[in-house]
Amino acid sequence: MNNMNDSHAPWPVAGVGSSPSTHAPSHTSLDGFTIVAVAFFLVMLLYKAVTSKYSLLHFASSLGPIRYLQRRYAAWRFLFDGPGLIQAAYEKAGTKPFEVLAPDARYVFVTSPEHVKEIDSAEDKLSLYYASRQILQPQYTMHHFGWFDRPLEGTGFVRALRVHLTNAIPKFLPGMKEMVKTRFAELQKRNPVIDGVTHTPLAKTIIKTVCQVEAHAIFGKELARNEEFLENAVTYIEQLALNAEIIRAFPEWMAPFVGRFVGQFHGAQRFIFHSLMPIVAERCREREMALSRGEPIPKHDDCIQWLLDSSPSKVQRTPRGVAHEVMAIWFAALHPISVTIIYALEDLCLHPEYLDPIREEIRTQYSSYEATTRGLPLLDSFIKESARLSPVESQSCRRRAIAPFTLSDGTKLSPGDWACTPVTSMMQDAKWYPSPLEFSGFRFAPPELVASLGDQELNVAPRQEKPSKLVKGDSTFYMWGAEGKQGCPGRYYAVALAKVVISHLVEEYDIELVDPTAPRWWTWRTTRVPSEETMAIFTPRRS
Repeated sequence: MNNMNDSHAPWPVAGVGSSPSTHAPSHTSLDGFTIVAVAFFLVMLLYKAVTSKYSLLHFASSLGPIRYLQRRYAAWRFLFDGPGLIQAAYEKAGTKPFEVLAPDARYVFVTSPEHVKEIDSAEDKLSLYYASRQILQPQYTMHHFGWFDRPLEGTGFVRALRVHLTNAIPKFLPGMKEMVKTRFAELQKRNPVIDGVTHTPLAKTIIKTVCQVEAHAIFGKELARNEEFLENAVTYIEQLALNAEIIRAFPEWMAPFVGRFVGQFHGAQRFIFHSLMPIVAERCREREMALSRGEPIPKHDDCIQWLLDSSPSKVQRTPRGVAHEVMAIWFAALHPISVTIIYALEDLCLHPEYLDPIREEIRTQYSSYEATTRGLPLLDSFIKESARLSPVESQSCRRRAIAPFTLSDGTKLSPGDWACTPVTSMMQDAKWYPSPLEFSGFRFAPPELVASLGDQELNVAPRQEKPSKLVKGDSTFYMWGAEGKQGCPGRYYAVALAKVVISHLVEEYDIELVDPTAPRWWTWRTTRVPSEETMAIFTPRRS
């Protein structure tokens, strides 16, 4: 689960289709809209090139026309090769802050723990809420959601995830594996059979599997059993990401007009909102009635209830506000951990030498893990190494300047600039990771445990000086955003979910990629989007 304080920007991965509802547009209308939208998008990028604060009028006198054109070309390239541009600038900068331009922003990347601490502690000048607002455009893509204007309410969502969701993991774990088993089997029946073999669209199927399990924790068991709701829950994220990008391509003064226009084609947000409202309203009534009678408040194990229980006393909660916050949490929750699981499964196919020790660990330790939420260090290390080499995002710890800010080394940020960390570049730097581009699945596992496996090849593979867990972030591993309290509040649940999904699939199936050499992802801005074309074969294993 991603940190809403450090929102990644997922991009559409088409879901398994279902019959269209009255609340969602048909695929035909959406395709037509997409063509028109992309055309508008490209035209407005050109418009922004000459009207933004980085325009010719702003730069020509100081940079000269050649240098200006080079900078604008680099800014446009960022949309399609963000990770490459960040890596090139990172290598030139050494340990110093460096800038990378995008069409709509100037990003200042920092790498030292001191500078990361500075941007984290400057909440009055560097805002994660405004960074999230620019990425998501929530007032247009989340059914008129204005929560990011009210940071106080955000303290409730952080507590709901960091405390209540984390504490609920032991209760959820026993049922999660059964949900994964049932959902995956259902989806397999829908997948194409070629020459008698089921070909599984890996991205679609994993996202759909994770969707139901996460929906149970976030929306509650009633909606998690509703197939139409689950279909719209995936579509909602796809539509939101597309529409937010279209809105960002236009000047800010045009956002209300463009937002209302693209909102007509965002049927899933309306479906999700109107599905949530009756449930949230009933929970609010239950709460008020119990408080008025001096009785215990009825308990429900989901984010709706935890948001109500965690809200600051000075904040008056409304069903509409709670529904909006649940929708925001859902956007942050589904995509990052789903993609992490997808890439880990692909890496297991590409590095099959790790399968036997991981399967043996699952066979002997999973029951203990399910009872205690502790254990499975080999699987944990493998997922972490996969995430290090195939991260969902190349940018983390995002903050948008809302006032002028100067780092201790003199680097300046103007309002509208962003401060962030180059997470991929740092996680693949030889300064911190021996043989950084070599996949070493047990790199983070305890060395004595790896030695006990008796596999000489695995024993001599690169390892870190100290073992560490996937859930643990530090100054060289910003997968979860900043360290400590600024890190992703839902990361413990996300790691547990990843272990459950991968444990079940590895234990029950032999897995292979139909084409191991095919491209695994494509990039947009700083996000690696899993390829929809990746097919896998899941062959049931004999007991």
